[in-house]
Amino acid sequence: MASKPEVRGNAIRTTWLLGGNGPKQSVTFSDGDPAERMNLVLAAKALAEAKNHCITRDEMYAALAVTGEEEKPSRVPTLKEWLPIWREQRLEAGDVQATTVDSNILTLTVHALPMLGHLRLTDIDRDELKRWVSWLKRRPAWSGRKTRRQHLPLQGTSVRAYYTTLATCLAGAVPKWLASNPAAALPGGRRNYVGLPPNSDFDGMFLRAWECDLILSHCAPALRDVVFVALRTGMRLGELVALECRDVLFPREGGATVRVRRTIKQDGTIGAPKTPRSSRDITVNRETAAVLARLVRGRRPSARVFLTAKGMPWHPGSLRASHWLRAVGAARRCPDHMPPPPVKPKQGRMPQYHPDEVSTCRCPGVLQRRPRLHDLRHTHASGCLELGMSPKKVQLRLGHASYQTTMKIYAHVLDLGGADELDALERLLTEGGRRKVARVSGGNRRRGAGLVRRGHVRRRVSVRAGA
Repeated sequence: MASKPEVRGNAIRTTWLLGGNGPKQSVTFSDGDPAERMNLVLAAKALAEAKNHCITRDEMYAALAVTGEEEKPSRVPTLKEWLPIWREQRLEAGDVQATTVDSNILTLTVHALPMLGHLRLTDIDRDELKRWVSWLKRRPAWSGRKTRRQHLPLQGTSVRAYYTTLATCLAGAVPKWLASNPAAALPGGRRNYVGLPPNSDFDGMFLRAWECDLILSHCAPALRDVVFVALRTGMRLGELVALECRDVLFPREGGATVRVRRTIKQDGTIGAPKTPRSSRDITVNRETAAVLARLVRGRRPSARVFLTAKGMPWHPGSLRASHWLRAVGAARRCPDHMPPPPVKPKQGRMPQYHPDEVSTCRCPGVLQRRPRLHDLRHTHASGCLELGMSPKKVQLRLGHASYQTTMKIYAHVLDLGGADELDALERLLTEGGRRKVARVSGGNRRRGAGLVRRGHVRRRVSVRAGA
């Protein structure tokens, strides 16, 4: 049944579930005399129950207007109406890039509007957020634009990221439409009051040296240059694809310096990196410098460093889906245990193996994992840390916005103390403890002897005085 009239400041509302168990509906009245507002809410409650709750919010407002009521529905926008307003607000503030704002809008459109888009901002309370988070945790993830293959439910990291985006969106409606942000934690209350899942474990992959060589051996020459430089610089795919010849400098002392100043955005445009820290200089030497010198020799300064076999700039999507996955799939096939060959069509050429058609054997020298292109960046960072480079240098080299990001991802790679270091620590603490015990015990003996002597003198003085 419809809820009892709820008083919120000057507004009064009633809520119900569409059809009894569907999306939440509500009508709110905030103008006019309080008694008239209460009568409207009671009328809406009675009408919803008379129709077995099979009436939407808009139909309720229209029905009340037909009966001659002069009250108008609240002017508070719905979440769907608020998104374009919030986008313009963020763009005017200029604190984030336009591509980031558009990405946030797309995230909310896909993951929030199906459940919350019809609600007015004032109707999005903590109960609604709990129901939305519960729905997100049950929602399956999808991949692929054509096949739309269904996978496991959304990861906890994704659910938390979507919730943070919605919280930022609702914060923009304060104080004009909302007195407070319902997605923010209450002072002194539980931080996770809506049941957010814990962060998923880091799913990055750190490739071994033989795995890197195996993948490189199955890459075409144009792709091999991209993978080789990615392994030795830790650059993101968008930064590699957008790299221009003028961004590669060759100092007189040798080596090369790669200046990261632009990247490919999600919409295909070229712009500044995602954060100010991402604009950085990366030094390389020896073979990497030789590869870059070969790629930029005789080229225009504005030309792209990495080109396809046809001399065209790489597109991140096609590079990842059509070339990288094909090379990884070839590295996962054993020459002695090949998967069943593709079915030959009646006409046309013989189809190639799909990237997912791999060998199931465990023969040595065959790639057993399915790394992503971004795992080349993780491999570079883990290699730098294992060889003794400080985490701060790795942060600057990768372009992380904060030191905590680097430590959160790669802390387990750090050398936390081997046998030699632990033995030296044990000797230091043991010898230090012995010296301290010897020093304290010697001091006590000296102080005790002094007390005895002083007591002996006092006793002698007292005897003489009594005499």
